Amino acid sequence: MYDAVGTDIPIAGNGEPATEKTKSCQLNLSLQLPDGVQYTVVDVGTRGYVGLDAGVTATQANTYSLAGGSPSITKQSTFAGPVDSSYTRSDSISLDTAVWSACGGTSDLNIIAEVAVEGSSETALGSIAADSIDGRFGATIALAWRKC
Repeated sequence: MYDAVGTDIPIAGNGEPATEKTKSCQLNLSLQLPDGVQYTVVDVGTRGYVGLDAGVTATQANTYSLAGGSPSITKQSTFAGPVDSSYTRSDSISLDTAVWSACGGTSDLNIIAEVAVEGSSETALGSIAADSIDGRFGATIALAWRKC
């Protein structure tokens, strides 16, 4: 799924293209809903690894949307160097702001995970990945259901 989402690059000054400073992956889940039922995402838990020199920042963002032109919701975490550790994060989405699927039938859930690093030093390094240092990806997607 997101296993290859990560970036490990020199930050500036060595000809590294900007496209190598941001990586993303899209996950599409097609859910078959019973008649009279709809769902929304209420929480996604992810883990990863971040290693940043001083003066380097990294972001990990998830964007959630339902197919059919529904509004998307983005949740983001920012890390500042120096840091060298695993991280866990939880994207909780309030039912007050949640986007609900259509009622019954097939519904597609789209999740875009993105990681990026930024810095101004020619010698600073930064790395962020949406999996842990052991190379295993873990994510938990919690859904809420209601009758419609």
